[in-house]
Amino acid sequence: MIREQRKEGGTAMNDQWTDDIRKRMEQRRTVPPQGLLDDVKREMAARGLKPLAPIAQPHTRLFHNKYYRVVAAIALLAAMTATLTLRNEKLFGRADDAPRYR
Repeated sequence: MIREQRKEGGTAMNDQWTDDIRKRMEQRRTVPPQGLLDDVKREMAARGLKPLAPIAQPHTRLFHNKYYRVVAAIALLAAMTATLTLRNEKLFGRADDAPRYR
């Protein structure tokens, strides 16, 4: 019968079994033993060891300084202005070519 299921591609029972185990393990919560942390701290103090301070990781930013933000904004504005100006010149011609009325 197992061979027939395998021939038919019947891995549904196997999948169900692993899904059941996975669901049980996801819902499992354990409580740490009472006093374990205190015992560890006491043993560390007896050996003259100190707990390590948390390691502060630097925040990574794209722009670290306000100066760089201002420069980036100006560069973006200049690029947009140049793009729009060149595009308008292609579409409508140069402003100097327009007839002037006095």
